[in-house]
Amino acid sequence: MFVRIKKLNEFGEGIAYSSRGKFKLKHVLPGEIVNLKDLTIKKPSKHRILPNCKFYYHCNGCSIQITSYEYQIQLKTKFLNSVLNKLKLNPIFETFEKSRPFNYLNIYDKNYYNLKVDNCPLVYQEINEILSILPNSLIIKGSQKLKNFLVYIEHQKGLSVNYLKEIYNLNENISGIILKEKNNNRVIYGNIYYKEKILSKIIKINLFSDFEKNVEIFEKKINFLRNLISSNGFKNIIMYKAEFYPLFLFDIVKYSLCSERNGYNRSDLEELFKIYDVFNCEILSVRLKTLIETNEEFDLLVLNKPFIKNVQLLQLNKIKNVIIIIENLRKLNKILKIMKNFDYELVLLKPFDSYPQIFNFDLVLFFIRK
Repeated sequence: MFVRIKKLNEFGEGIAYSSRGKFKLKHVLPGEIVNLKDLTIKKPSKHRILPNCKFYYHCNGCSIQITSYEYQIQLKTKFLNSVLNKLKLNPIFETFEKSRPFNYLNIYDKNYYNLKVDNCPLVYQEINEILSILPNSLIIKGSQKLKNFLVYIEHQKGLSVNYLKEIYNLNENISGIILKEKNNNRVIYGNIYYKEKILSKIIKINLFSDFEKNVEIFEKKINFLRNLISSNGFKNIIMYKAEFYPLFLFDIVKYSLCSERNGYNRSDLEELFKIYDVFNCEILSVRLKTLIETNEEFDLLVLNKPFIKNVQLLQLNKIKNVIIIIENLRKLNKILKIMKNFDYELVLLKPFDSYPQIFNFDLVLFFIRK
C-alpha cells in the first residue's frame, strides 16, 4: 500500500492518511509517496538531498537533515502558520532568525542513542575531537570560545577511575569529568579548576552565555527581547525563570559546587547569580503563584520556558502584557489556546531556528490582554 505524506507534525514525523487510518513516518518529506510495506520511497520530494551524517538513519537526533536548510525554514514556517490558522490568530509574524546549518551546537548528548558516534555534524569540532576518545554513554557541555568542555559520563560497569584519568589527559579541551551514578554526581577531575573559574567571576563577566546550546541564537534572542521591552517602554518587569545566565553554570553548581563538603559559601552563589542589568530596567525573579496571588501591578510578565500550569495561573490576575518564551513545540498549541481563552491577543511572534536539521525551534510570543 502506498501513501502520500501530507505534512510534518511537531516531532518532524511525516503524516499520511489512507483508508486504514493515520500513519506517522520518520525521515520523509511532504509530498513524498511511501510504500508502507517496506517503507521505501516510490516518489521522492524534489527537495530531498543526501544527509550529511552517516548516522542519520540510526541516531534519531536529526529529523530533517534530508533537505536543504532553506527548505527546512519553509517547513517550519508552514507548520507555524498552520497552528495559527487553526486558532484564527493573525499576529505580526516576524521572519525566522537563522543559524549556521552545521557545527552550531555547544552540547552533545549520547545518552539517547545506542551508537558509538565519533563525529556529529551539528556540534563544534572541539566536541568531535573529544567524542573520538570517549566511551559511549556521555554528555559533553562546554564553550568553544573559552575552550572548556565538561564531560558527564553515565556509570558503566568496569569503567575505572584510571581510565577516566587517561581520558582527562588525552584532550586539553576537557576541563572536567563528572561521573553520573544513578541520581548522584561526583566530580572526578576538574573540581578545583571550576571553583577557581566561578569564584573569580571569569564566566560571569561574559554578558551572553558561552554555554548555551546555540550561542549565536541565544545572543540574537536576548537582543530581540531587549528591543521589544525597550520599544514598548516597559520599566517594572517580572520574569519567571530568569535563566539568562549560562545554564552550564547552573549544572556546575548543582552537580559539584553546592555541597557544604566542598566549602562553597551560599552567599557566593547569591552574589554570582544576581541578574544582569541586560534590559536596562527592573527585573525580578519570583515565585509566580505568590506574585499572582498578591495582585501586584507591573508593566510586563515574562514567562521563560513555562510549564502549562504557570500559564494557567494568569486567570487569577489581570496582567495586561505577557511575553512567553517556549522551546518545546508540543506546548505551543495548548499555550495559544489558554491565552486566547483568557482574552489575550497574540500581537507578535518571533521564531528562532536554534536547531537546524531538527524539527524544533524557539519562539518569543508577545500577548496583550484585550
